[in-house]
This record gives sequence, C-alpha cells and structure tokens, in this order.
Amino acid sequence: MLYYNENSDNIITKCLYFPLIPRLKRLHSSIVTASHMRWYSHNERNPTLLCHPSDGKAWKHFD
Repeated sequence: MLYYNENSDNIITKCLYFPLIPRLKRLHSSIVTASHMRWYSHNERNPTLLCHPSDGKAWKHFD
C-alpha cells in the first residue's frame, strides 16, 4: 500500500480501465436486470407513502 511520500518517485505501471458501453450492454442483456434498472422511470410512486427520508417535506426544504 502506498502512503504519503512512500515510494512517491515510482511510476504506476498498471492503470485499469473499464469501458462503460460493454458493461451497460451486459447489464441490459438480461431481461430481469434491465427491468430492475428501468423501474424508476416506468413505475410511479404513491405520493402519500414515505419510502425514503429524501421524500419528506423537511428534505425538500433542506434542498
């Protein structure tokens, strides 16, 4: 593990890069996973039901 000023003159030899497009294609290739990822855009919430603290009036006032 590299700490502050410990081997700071060494160059990082490997940088991992994970492209986004193939990962999204894999996620959307499964019907079940794709339906879970689109749930918020297709299903409407009940406005009277508090599901998360950010849904409350105090949080709206905080923003």
